[in-house]
Parts: sequence; C-alpha cells; structure tokens
Amino acid sequence: MKRDKKNINVRVKKTAVVIGASGGIGESVATAFFKKGYNVVCGYHFNQMAAEALADRLTAARAGKTNRAVALGVDVTDEQSVAAFFDAVTKTFGRVDVLVNAGGVSRPNLLIDVKKEDICAEVGTNLIGVMLTCREAAKIMMRFGGGRIINIASVWGVVGSAVESTYSGAKAGVIGFSRALSKELGGANITVNCISPGAVKTAMTAHLSKADFDAIRRESPIEKLVTPKAIAQTAVILAGSAGEFITGQNIVVDCGWTL
Repeated sequence: MKRDKKNINVRVKKTAVVIGASGGIGESVATAFFKKGYNVVCGYHFNQMAAEALADRLTAARAGKTNRAVALGVDVTDEQSVAAFFDAVTKTFGRVDVLVNAGGVSRPNLLIDVKKEDICAEVGTNLIGVMLTCREAAKIMMRFGGGRIINIASVWGVVGSAVESTYSGAKAGVIGFSRALSKELGGANITVNCISPGAVKTAMTAHLSKADFDAIRRESPIEKLVTPKAIAQTAVILAGSAGEFITGQNIVVDCGWTL
C-alpha cells in the first residue's frame, strides 16, 4: 500500500486508542500515553465503570494541558460494534495515530476438557478481535499519513503453556498476524509490532498463586516480575520517534524468563 502524505506534516494533537483500558495493562498504557500528551480513548467491553473512572481521572489530572481522555464501549468480536467504535473515535478526536490492543480473555483448562464456547471466546477476543480493530484503525491511519499499531500478545504465544493451549494458540496467531500486517501496511507509513509480556499481576492472572509468581521471579535472570508500567513504557517507545524504524517485531518483556 502506498502512503498518503496529504496530512503528514500537519501539527495536531495525536490520538491513542487503547482497547482493554479497564484492565491492568490497558490502564497503564492509557495513562502513559495521556502523560505524553495524547488524546486517549479508553476502550472497554464489560467494565464500563472502570474505564469511565480512568478517563475522568486522567482528564482531571491534566494540569492545564489540552488533551482529553474518553471511555467508549466496544465488543471486538462484533465487526459492527468495532466499526461503530472507530466511527465514534473519529467523531470525538478526528483521527487515530496509535492503536494498542491490550484486551484479552483467558480460560485455563486442559484441552480435553475445554468447551467449544471457551475456544471461541479466546480466539474471538484475542485474535479475531485484534484483526478487526487493526482493520478499522488502519483505514483511518492511512488517511492521515500513517500510524502505529501495537498488539499485546504473550510469552505463551512464543513458548506455549500447558493448560492454556487455546490461549497460547490465539496469542501465537496475533504474533504471526502482526508480522504479516507490517508488510501490508509498511508502504502506508504504519508500523505494526507486538509486545509479549511475561507473567504480570492482573485480573487475568488471578489463578496464579503467590508461590507461582515467586517461582517465576526466581527463574528470571534479573529476578524481577514484569509490571504493567513496563509494558506501557515499551508501547510508548514503539509509538514514539525511537520506534520509527521498528516494525514486524515481537518484543518479549519478561525479565528474561523465556531465555
């Protein structure tokens, strides 16, 4: 695809769309981009109150800055919902410069015990939803000279996890999809990358005990655990000038656990 240079030099406030902003990683990502001066869309599905509270808190703390944060609902598994969501985004802020797909669902179980509805939920949200949001965001980015797409995958998409084979498969799909999409969109000045976090303490990893996290920490070369803030900082780097020449990559942020 050829890039549209029509508006590439226009100095306007950039907009970052964060899907899954009501979750632990998504909240940190939304906060980090807001602090960098972006308008931020806090995308949510079920947890409307948390997303709206985040948007209100960010906007209230802007200390004289003109950027804003808003919460908008979306079901990423429904293409009409996704289309309506991005239509609302452009009506609110006019453009999309950064898309971060931080939403996700995990239903750990042995494959022999997994129900089809659980497989569909994981693949639908973690993979198909990423594809749909990337599609709509790319259409908008192409009109404004480019953009940055950052998909949050997982170390399980790299090395796999027993009892989470379906989740691992979906996240591996995100990595492969992102690499392919980077080739499609490079000519439009759109970079596409993944961040694969290690074990992060969020609602999604609530099934892991303190002993589990302690073991992961001990198995990491630097003996630390990944934080949502670390993922957010990596996303900001990929969206900034330092990320201009990075595309098609899967950046593993796991304190070296997968080495």
